[in-house]
Amino acid sequence: MLSVARTNAPTARLVLGRMPGFDLHARFDVIVCLFSAIGYVPNERALRRTLRTFARHLAPDGLVIVEPWLTPGSWRPGLAHLLTVPSATEPIARMNLSVTRRGRSVMDMHYLAASGGRIHHWVERHDMGLFSNGTMTGAFRSAGLRVRRVRSGFYSRSTPDRGLYVATLVSSRGRTPATRAIGKVRTPGR
Repeated sequence: MLSVARTNAPTARLVLGRMPGFDLHARFDVIVCLFSAIGYVPNERALRRTLRTFARHLAPDGLVIVEPWLTPGSWRPGLAHLLTVPSATEPIARMNLSVTRRGRSVMDMHYLAASGGRIHHWVERHDMGLFSNGTMTGAFRSAGLRVRRVRSGFYSRSTPDRGLYVATLVSSRGRTPATRAIGKVRTPGR
C-alpha cells in the first residue's frame, strides 16, 4: 500500500506505524481514520491508546474524524457476502462468511481474479473489534476529546451507515470554525 501511495503521491510524507502508539512529532489540523480502520485495533485498551495518540497529534483547534466498524448489535455472524467486479477480460469476485471469535468479527475474504488466461485465488483475514457506541465515546472522552456521532451518508440502502465520530480536544476554546463545526456537522442531502 505504501508503494502504491508513493507512486500516486510522490511528495507526501508516508509513514508505516501502528495506530495505538505512533509518534510523528507534529500536530495536525485534521486527523482522519476512515474505512473502518479503527476496527483493526485488537481491544478496548488499544482503542483508548489509539485515541490518546490521535489527541496527542491534534492541533489545539483541530478535528478528529473516525469512521467506526460495526457495533456488536449490528454485526450479523453467519452471513455470506459476495462482491463482484464484472469485466470481459479481468473479472474479480470476493466472498466471505462472517463469524464471531472471542467477541471480534472475523472474515476470511476469498478473492478470485482472472488475469493472463489464469484464475488466481488468495485469502485475506480481517479480524476486527466490535466496539459499542458507548465504548467508542468513552474512549474518545478518556483521551481528552469532546465527541459527537453523526451520520456519514457514505453507504447505500443495502449497507448500514456506520456514522462518523467527530471530535475536538476538550481544552479547545471553541472560537475557531473547526471547533464550532462539531455541533454543526451535517451530511449533504440529509
